[in-house]
Amino acid sequence: MTDTSNVVSFRDVCFSYGEREALHNVSFDVVPNSFMGIVGPNGGGKTTLLRLILGLEKPDRGEVLLLNGSPVKTRNQVGYVNQQLDFDVAFPVTVQDVVLMGLSGKRSWGAYSKKDKITAMQKLELAGLDENAERPFSQLSGGQKKRVLIAQALVEEPSLLLLDEPTANIDMEGERAIHTLLRELKNRMTVVTVSHNVNTVINTVTHVLCVNVGAHMSPIEDLHPETIQKAYGGEIALLHHQHNCTIFDRSHSHQIPHKAEPNAEKDIRE
Repeated sequence: MTDTSNVVSFRDVCFSYGEREALHNVSFDVVPNSFMGIVGPNGGGKTTLLRLILGLEKPDRGEVLLLNGSPVKTRNQVGYVNQQLDFDVAFPVTVQDVVLMGLSGKRSWGAYSKKDKITAMQKLELAGLDENAERPFSQLSGGQKKRVLIAQALVEEPSLLLLDEPTANIDMEGERAIHTLLRELKNRMTVVTVSHNVNTVINTVTHVLCVNVGAHMSPIEDLHPETIQKAYGGEIALLHHQHNCTIFDRSHSHQIPHKAEPNAEKDIRE
C-alpha cells in the first residue's frame, strides 16, 4: 500500500525505449523535506526517472505517484530546472524578467503585479543575485544563469524541486555558488537532483538513489561503496565513509590515500 505522505512514489516501475529497457522494477519513495541525489552512469536511466516523475513519460508497468496523484495532474506543483540552457541568451530580457517567466503557468495575460515582483526578488536574493535583477540575462556567467533558472523554478513556491545536472558545464566558482544555494534549499523544501558525479551531491543530500536500469536507495549515512560501484557497473572509485578513507579510481593504476575532513567533498568519478 502506497504511503500517501510521500512526495514521490515508484512501485515496480518498468520503462523501455523501443526494445531497450531503461528502467526495470524500480521502487522507491521520496519523503517530505528530504534531499535526494540520483546518481549513475550515462544511459543508466537518471533523466528517464525525472521524465516519469513529471508525467512526460508513462511507465510500461508499475505505478508512479507525484504528490499523491497522477504526475500529469500534479506536476504544476513542481519546479524543474533542465540540464540544458533552453533559452535564447540574445533575447533582450533582464534577470528579473527571466525569474518572472516562472509565473507563466498561473498567468495568461496582464502585467506582473507588485507582489509578483517582490516574490521574484526574494528568489533572486535566495540565489545571491538580487543585485543583478536589472542586468541583461545574456551578460551573466553560466553559473549565474543556472542560479537564475533555479530562482525561476522557485517563484511559484513549488512543493518539489527537480534539477537535472545543475552543475553541468559550470566553472568551479559557479559550482560552489550552486552548492551553497542547494544547501540552503535543503532546509526549505523537498529536492531531487540528478548528478553524473557523486562528488557534487555527497555532502548535501539526505538520500542517494543509485540508478543503472535498476535502482537502490540509501540514506546517506548508510550508503556503502558497493552500492555505488554496482550502479556504475563496477568502474568507479570506491569510497569508504570513515574519517580515514581510501579512494581508488579504476581509471588510474594507483590508490590515492585521502584524509577526509568532516564535511569535506569526496571525489568520486567514473
